[in-house]
Amino acid sequence: MPNTSVSALITTPRLRLRSPKMGDGFIINESINKSIIHLKEWMVWAQEPQTLEESENYVSMCINNWVSLKKDLPSVISHPITRIF
Repeated sequence: MPNTSVSALITTPRLRLRSPKMGDGFIINESINKSIIHLKEWMVWAQEPQTLEESENYVSMCINNWVSLKKDLPSVISHPITRIF
C-alpha cells in the first residue's frame, strides 16, 4: 500500500516548504502583483493583476487539494533567514 501521508513542513538549511494556510492569499497577491510585468511573459495565468479575493480563493483550493491529496501539493516557499511567508 502506498504511503499517502504528506509532511506539512519540510525544512533544509536554505529552504522551507510548508502547506498553504488561510491568510497566505495576501502575501501571494502582493508577490504576484509586484512581479506581474515579469510573470506575464512566462505565466499564462499572470496576464492581469489578481484581486485579493482571487488569491484567497486560490489558497483555499490549495488547502483543499493538500488535505485531500487530490492533485499537486502546492507549497509555500520561504527562505529561513528572511522568513518571508
